[in-house]
Amino acid sequence: MTLSGLEAIRRTFFRGRTTVYAAISFAGVAAYGALSSASGSSLFSAIVLFIVGMLLLPWYVKRCVALEDAVNLRTGLLVPGRILRASASSLPVVASMLAARIDVTVVPWLGFLLCAGSAGAQAVASRLAYRGFGDRVSNSVAAYAYTLWILPLAHHPSSGLAGIALLGAAASVFVLDLFSGLRSDIASRSHRKGGVGIFFGTFNPVHRTHIDIIRTAICERQLDRVYVHPTTVPKLHRDAIASGELQYDYQDGMRVYSKTEKADPNKNYFPTGNMFYEYVVRNELLKASIRDAGLDGAVYVLELPDLYERQGFFGVARHIKSLHQGSLFHGLHGSDPGGMWVRNIFEACGRIVPYPVPRKDAISATAIRKGASGMTTPTVELFLASVRSGKPFVFSNGFEFKPGGASKRARDATPSSSSVGETEIVRTASVGQLRSSP
Repeated sequence: MTLSGLEAIRRTFFRGRTTVYAAISFAGVAAYGALSSASGSSLFSAIVLFIVGMLLLPWYVKRCVALEDAVNLRTGLLVPGRILRASASSLPVVASMLAARIDVTVVPWLGFLLCAGSAGAQAVASRLAYRGFGDRVSNSVAAYAYTLWILPLAHHPSSGLAGIALLGAAASVFVLDLFSGLRSDIASRSHRKGGVGIFFGTFNPVHRTHIDIIRTAICERQLDRVYVHPTTVPKLHRDAIASGELQYDYQDGMRVYSKTEKADPNKNYFPTGNMFYEYVVRNELLKASIRDAGLDGAVYVLELPDLYERQGFFGVARHIKSLHQGSLFHGLHGSDPGGMWVRNIFEACGRIVPYPVPRKDAISATAIRKGASGMTTPTVELFLASVRSGKPFVFSNGFEFKPGGASKRARDATPSSSSVGETEIVRTASVGQLRSSP
């Protein structure tokens, strides 16, 4: 076969790492099923298992992730989604055993261990994604490779104990993950009041629901103050741009991302949309909205872009904890995919009591970016109207945003009371370069 023919096969069947991971997942169990029986039917079943599994597993995982997000959206809790994820992770494992004609009854409890071990591997995959390593779909497909390669190891008499030990370890991770989620869900309902609130998100842009969440949390949890910090450029996008999977242009002052031919068709690059205002603009809109709501003095917008770039929200959370040692911390979040992503970060950070708000309103940052009005605060509405007409907008603190050119912040004699930061930030909005002013 020529090199051009091999390249055509790669482009058709192996577009993106999810398909490669799926092929690796089913290669071992398919080969084991074929070799364990010398019959032609076993070989045929193994080939069918490999091809069908390689093509369907990424699609299946992508749908499972979407279903988990839908459950999270309705509940704002961790355990229901994790139980769903665990249940769904058993289906490919059971289907593989049946297709490869592997009799798990020869080892007591092997079927149960395989399903629990698969759930544990999926838990690790999700936690790695929330920490910025990979993405949920790719990691989940890779986790199946762990389980399906251990299956022959656990089934074969000469290596059964080693395989069962590995499955047992993964099953223990599942139990711990479920217990951790249960403890977090209980804490969200039963907790002490008072302390410091933490609110992370894209705020792209900030809207009325964000402000309502802050105001309600301050009242219900009797918070002394709330710290807010938006994302800069999400790591998912930074990595995809560096690898050539994404590209972007500017429209109405926003980065508009699009996929390239290198993009993985099964990967969700845009869990919160493909249009982003630059970090410094979202930051200014946040501060303006807090002033509009009369919350300055109680809500502080942190400006720690360098720390976020290095350590993400984990680093920002540690910084907030260092400012208020011994305090009780409350993590504010919605139940949308971005909000539940932050919820998992709060859980992993520890000592942050969740304040979940299931999203039932019709307010949407995506709709706002696409032209909807009446969903955000007065200053943001004025900003959006100005930008959409191609005119510059000057914030009350002197920051000037120009949709097609350089945006800059005037030096203030006294910093805003709602801003707590390390440095003053200057951004060129048209090219997205960030530097600190001297």
